[in-house]
Order: sequence, then structure tokens, then C-alpha cells
Amino acid sequence: MSLVGWIKFANKKQQQKLFAALIIQLVIGCVGFFTQLLQFNPSTVANELVEQGKAIHQIQDQIQERHIPDKVKAKMTDILSKCPKCPIDVYAVDGDREAIHFSRDIYQVFKDAGWSVNGLHQDMLIGGTPNGLCIIQSKWDATNGIYIKYVFGLQKFDVTLAERKDMAPNTVEFWVGTRP
Repeated sequence: MSLVGWIKFANKKQQQKLFAALIIQLVIGCVGFFTQLLQFNPSTVANELVEQGKAIHQIQDQIQERHIPDKVKAKMTDILSKCPKCPIDVYAVDGDREAIHFSRDIYQVFKDAGWSVNGLHQDMLIGGTPNGLCIIQSKWDATNGIYIKYVFGLQKFDVTLAERKDMAPNTVEFWVGTRP
């Protein structure tokens, strides 16, 4: 039986190791408490987290966000309205405020061009999130993605084209990743 009588150990060495670990933790906790080296004040931790959050938002506010100017939106909308259309989902990297704001511009361009935009989503990709802009489709040479890449390229947006074989044919995911 163990020290507290709740667990039966397979051998005595297990019990001795547990006992040694418990004693060490108890000694460290007592020494830390009495020397005031180990102090845990929940309000101090909460205040520090709030300050860290404010610092992050200040940095984010200083970064100039990507944006599609109205004249460029009009050009892109005009060209995309004449391209073959397919269902499209616009994604932004979850938690990246700048990417989320920029994805709204892109979503609106497709919507105004008459594309079937299934939604504006926030998500993460397994294997890492893309930097910049990324078009994902079922085949890398599918025409819809190539048209979209071309239109965004005309406006000096660098877009990566990727393939994901488990997607339905003639569907596109447009990912707005972190700033390149």
C-alpha cells in the first residue's frame, strides 16, 4: 500500500520514489513560503496579463494594416465579375486581428463581383498557417484559382496557389495569412 493507503504499488521502489518526490516538493514549498520567494497573488497575475494584452494591442495598432483601396476594389470587382465563378470561402488566421480585417476587404470584393461566397471564417490550418495570401483548391491547375491569382497579381498582391485533394471540385478557399 502507498503512504496514504489508496494505491497499491507493484513494488516498493515505486513507493519510495513517490515518497521522495513528495518530500522534495513539500520542502521546496515550505522554504519558498517562509522565505517569501514563492508568492502567488492572483490579482497580481491578472493585472500582469492585462498589461501584456495592452502592450500587444499597442504594437498591433502601430502596424499598418493591409487594405484594398476603393479604386483597386472597383477594378478587382469588375475583372472578377467577368471571370468564371465558383463557390469560395474566405478564411483569416484565427487570432490575427490584421488578417481578419484584411479578409473582410477580400470577402467584399468577391461578394460585389457576384461570386457565391460561403462565408468569412477564422480558422487555423494543420501544419501551420500561411503567410500572405493563399488560394487552396482541389487541383493546383484549376482555372478558378488561376484567375483569382492573376487578378490579385495585377494589383501587386502576391498570392500562393496550393492544392488539397480532399476538396470538392470547383471550390476555392482563399486564406488571408499573417503578414509576409
